[in-house]
Amino acid sequence: MFQANKNNIDFQDSFLKELGEYIELNYKYSDRNKRLNDVVEFIRIIDGDRLDECRPRVYGSSPISLRDLEKYREEQWKESLEEKTFSATLRRLIKEKNKTNTDVYKKALLDRKHFSKIMLNNNYCPSKNTAISLAIALELTYEETQELLSTAGFVLSESILTDIIVSFFIKKERYNMFELNEILVSFKLKPLQN
Repeated sequence: MFQANKNNIDFQDSFLKELGEYIELNYKYSDRNKRLNDVVEFIRIIDGDRLDECRPRVYGSSPISLRDLEKYREEQWKESLEEKTFSATLRRLIKEKNKTNTDVYKKALLDRKHFSKIMLNNNYCPSKNTAISLAIALELTYEETQELLSTAGFVLSESILTDIIVSFFIKKERYNMFELNEILVSFKLKPLQN
């Protein structure tokens, strides 16, 4: 059974016991877990390059010039990229959750410059820990968290202990980065943000 070092933690024993049981039930340890994120990134890249998403759907018999067709494909491609980027998804979620940018980056334990870089650069791809921290700050559900992470090429995995603990916190709606980091450190794991 997985046990946290409780010397530094002031949580209720029932919460830690529940966390331990959750880990036992959900943690799928594998020697390959170190390569999991590489595989997920590879799948994201391959899946993202499907051409059928860019093909225009033309119905009827009206003729379309090659130039119009190329312009349409380019517009569709740009729109799909804008909607699926991490930054665009983050902006949409901030708006949906009625949060301010300041509240989000402070709760995620990010500095203002880093957060601004994420928000302003549509091509920015954050680290997995940064993406998770933002999901915690936005108080996203498990499904919303997976959606946000997927836009950066990540998932919460059952074979990574940190991910199991993060999943538990999200499912229990405990959106406190300090508590989460403390639990991670007690399991001798790296905190999400310092």
